[in-house]
Amino acid sequence: MPRRRDETQGELFATPLHVEPLDPRKVLGASTRVEALWRVRIGDGGGAHLIFRDRHGTYCEEHGRTCRAVRFVGA
Repeated sequence: MPRRRDETQGELFATPLHVEPLDPRKVLGASTRVEALWRVRIGDGGGAHLIFRDRHGTYCEEHGRTCRAVRFVGA
């Protein structure tokens, strides 16, 4: 049976997601222009993404704007 347009499909095996807001002043120093900072972990692997929001927009430190972790911080 096809889904209606307003229905979304849930994940059967959801990937663990951890989003941790950080204080940019504590992490980067008092003179930073970063407005918001997050550490995002996707899955059980040890890798974490640092997501910045500043005058350039919202982006991952390593992967840039196209990183999938960026969408999890409500950018």
